[in-house]
Amino acid sequence: MARASLRAATEGSARDQAFNVVNEPVRWRRIWGKLAAALVLPIGPPVPMRLAVHRADARAVGWGLGDFAFHSAFDLVSDMGTIWRAGFDESVDSAAVLLSAIGRLQAARVLRR
Repeated sequence: MARASLRAATEGSARDQAFNVVNEPVRWRRIWGKLAAALVLPIGPPVPMRLAVHRADARAVGWGLGDFAFHSAFDLVSDMGTIWRAGFDESVDSAAVLLSAIGRLQAARVLRR
């Protein structure tokens, strides 16, 4: 996200353009098993909840957007064609990034193995 934002802010080919910047379509149910294995935790059944309801007592920070992202019945796909045409061609594997962060936290003994 930072590299895409930097490119959008500094490249002439990006001038006066609006960009979508997203990782591959994420389905959390595809990632939970990998995260649970990295943390040596069992996986429980899904517990549906709405952030806007669960966090109603917290500051308003756009919980509805989180609900939209986490409760869609379809993969959310944003068109990255504009930023690709401006020369940005990086992508990120969401599960790999999360597992890498968990590994660093485990190595630093912030998280247990």
